[in-house]
Amino acid sequence: MKGFLYFGRLEREKWFDAILGMIRMFLYRGDLPFSLFVFGAGSYEEELKELAEKSKNIHFFGWKTLPEIKRYVENCDYCLMPSTFLETFWLTALTAISWWLPVIWYKKGGLVPFIEDDLNLEDCEWLCTDEKLFNCVLNLLEDQTKKRKPIVDTKNYSKENRIIKLLPLVGKHKKILLVSDFINKVWGIETYIHDVKELLEAHWYEVKIRWRSLPKGIFGKIKKLFGIWWGVFNFVDSFLLWRFCKDRKPDIIRYNSTLRWLGWMPVWIGKFCAKERWMMYHDLGYFFPFPKKLLYEQQVKTPLTLFSFLSMVKSIHPTVFLFVAGKYLSLSFLKKRLTKIDKHLVPSNFLVEILHDSHQISKKKIFCLEHFLQE
Repeated sequence: MKGFLYFGRLEREKWFDAILGMIRMFLYRGDLPFSLFVFGAGSYEEELKELAEKSKNIHFFGWKTLPEIKRYVENCDYCLMPSTFLETFWLTALTAISWWLPVIWYKKGGLVPFIEDDLNLEDCEWLCTDEKLFNCVLNLLEDQTKKRKPIVDTKNYSKENRIIKLLPLVGKHKKILLVSDFINKVWGIETYIHDVKELLEAHWYEVKIRWRSLPKGIFGKIKKLFGIWWGVFNFVDSFLLWRFCKDRKPDIIRYNSTLRWLGWMPVWIGKFCAKERWMMYHDLGYFFPFPKKLLYEQQVKTPLTLFSFLSMVKSIHPTVFLFVAGKYLSLSFLKKRLTKIDKHLVPSNFLVEILHDSHQISKKKIFCLEHFLQE
């Protein structure tokens, strides 16, 4: 019996409901003709547990670490990741491939190198993602071949390879400050900067991480929402950054994320505080009002102007426009400073054109630094 793996958040944002829909389609025909191993936590836990009571082939383990998940990989043949959103890069897909598990997903954006053609949900028949997933899995169940070889060499995404790419950019600088809206490990972006810190420190760099922590639950959502407006005139954090840099004197300030709290002013003040400033673009919010609703690159209207930004909003709700107005105001101030940034880092090549066209950044200043594989 073939095995399928899912690990990640059990949320609508990750289209986990499509997996639940696919399960129901198979249960309607009888039972699951494959084993499903699910690792994660989220709002769909109870629905998954209800379905697990109807089929012994559904195995739900809750949230586990990567080493714990890896113990079950030998029982799996494929990894399910049916999100339809455009991703800048997907570390989960790379992790699955490193375990020799082909990934079933939409082949677009940062995922183009990682998805095989016959596992591309974009090319599957039917309209809904759960139907596409059902159809794809049904075809795979008829495939009698053994496990496939990975389509990419994961060595290209190793920590060793990452530092080889990073060293020429850093040059002789030794003191690095990593700045991000929120620095506690709440999402992939925030977790990643801690991995970068460890990587650089292992090569004798002095690295500091600074800025705010995001509260859990509703308070965190409120802080993110109002942080868009706070970032328009963020004098407080700008002064704190200046004072910190005055004492520490970093050679490089690398801004990991600035849209949800810091805003443009700490980016501007950084020119008085360090020899170089870098900007990382993990977040498609630098180009689109609502990244979680971005499905294709063609939806991004360039160059970034008030008219193009508002044309990307598919809502007339006053609260939505208030949020978008605050975001555009912050982005418009930030845009004026971006051309003065020394190095712009993107995690996937497809973002080079988007960054260049949206903010008129010289391509000579844009460097593609893919994420490295986590262990």
